[in-house]
Amino acid sequence: MKDAILRIIQNASDEKLSREILNIYEEIEKKYFIKEWKLSELEAGHFVEAIRRFIELKLFGQYTKIGTNLTSFNSSILFLGVNNERWLFTKLSH
Repeated sequence: MKDAILRIIQNASDEKLSREILNIYEEIEKKYFIKEWKLSELEAGHFVEAIRRFIELKLFGQYTKIGTNLTSFNSSILFLGVNNERWLFTKLSH
């Protein structure tokens, strides 16, 4: 099952980011089942950071290197990425 999930994520991302997302998810799940709530909260933050990188990759074609601090991700950055996607779609469809 893990390999199938990893392949799905890799098809939408790259290998390093895919492994980061899956590893963090598994750590959250493990901590949740053994009721280590505080640790799973910390891992949830790491999961959000990994997903943030995935969003960057999808919107901008690259992401902040793992291990590097993320900048603030506000709605104006998201708006630029969404508009970039629309622009690319418009260019490709004409």
